[in-house]
Amino acid sequence: MPTFTVPEQLNGQRIDLALVELMKPYSRTLVQKLIRKGLISVSGKVAKKGSRVFTDEKVEVKQLKLASSKFKSKDIPLEILYEDEDLLIVNKPPGLLTHPSAHEREQTLVNALLHHCGDRLSGIGGELRPGIVHRLDKDTSGILMVAKHDECHKDLSKQIQERKVEKYYLALANGVMDSQEGTIEAPLKKTQVQGKNKVVIGGGDESRDSTTLFKVLDVFSDRWSLLEVHIITGRMHQIRVHLAGIKHPVAGDEVYGSRRANTELRKLGLKRQFLHAHRLKFKHPRTKKWVEFEAPLAKDLQAVLDKLTQLEAL
Repeated sequence: MPTFTVPEQLNGQRIDLALVELMKPYSRTLVQKLIRKGLISVSGKVAKKGSRVFTDEKVEVKQLKLASSKFKSKDIPLEILYEDEDLLIVNKPPGLLTHPSAHEREQTLVNALLHHCGDRLSGIGGELRPGIVHRLDKDTSGILMVAKHDECHKDLSKQIQERKVEKYYLALANGVMDSQEGTIEAPLKKTQVQGKNKVVIGGGDESRDSTTLFKVLDVFSDRWSLLEVHIITGRMHQIRVHLAGIKHPVAGDEVYGSRRANTELRKLGLKRQFLHAHRLKFKHPRTKKWVEFEAPLAKDLQAVLDKLTQLEAL
């Protein structure tokens, strides 16, 4: 049960606002939910909505129990690269949603995690995303970290917010890059196109600064470039939009990519965007030592590279 001491700068602050500061990255909505459920006490007394806290008071927070009945645990195979009492490192297959959506509530990574871990998952993400610290698109394969308890989740989320977690991807891009290494800096903002969420490059109040680094690993037939991509920020669809913005979209990307190039690659067996979360590096929340994990390139993507290599040899 985490305990906080109210600092002088939060003296007299309303409890929900104070706890948002003390319990980052808990959202205000989740903090208010904890208060409603009677899971927060101040100096031994259960806190009430609208109450205030004062310097040196002790605030105790009980962990929010997951509403495990809302989503079913499903025996979906998991490729676990690492597991301990605090976290899991999982290699997500392509085609699997990270968490339930309005259209899919049973065949997701969350359902698989509930089967594997039971209620041993953090509750910060709420009932929809137990244990989920960050996500991958459905058609992006690769490495994800999952938190088993709230303290681990808070630590990992803070590292992500402070840009201390290093995330590397493998991507096949259309065309040949102008240089072996490069940096793409372009603000991104979410929008809706024909009722679907999409991300575009553009300024304004709703845009967020975004930075992507890339390095060319290989070139095939002077038409395709295999890249290692390091994202400094972690925006929705960041790699896909940034590479499309410099006229080298991710191969197979049906939203931001080239229809003609995608048609050609489908003949080689590419059925999705060629994007794989390859490597993660971060400080372990318990030991504070740097750890690094890799997820091998998904078999379907490796098969496409093998065919491109064969074609080049002809």
